[in-house]
Amino acid sequence: MEIAKPVIVAALTFLLILPISHHRWAEMQSAYEYSNVGEWRVDQGDTLWEIATFYSDNRHDTSKVIDIIKSMNEEDLAVLHIGQRIQVPLFDCMGQEKW
Repeated sequence: MEIAKPVIVAALTFLLILPISHHRWAEMQSAYEYSNVGEWRVDQGDTLWEIATFYSDNRHDTSKVIDIIKSMNEEDLAVLHIGQRIQVPLFDCMGQEKW
């Protein structure tokens, strides 16, 4: 019977934490949803990190935003070229464009 108490405590703890973690997961996923697409024109010295940071806020992981930008563009973005136009996600209220 002594073994059953820790198992019950662990199960109850799991059941209490699960809804919180599920809510956090849903919140994180919605932060990466976008319905509009913007465009960035590459200038000298621009990097994908800089672009991703410009189009996101503190809810976004910059490396994940870079992955989204890469998936939106057909061309290879390993090397950026001046004048190149890159599609970027416009998250919620984010919508600035650089021309």
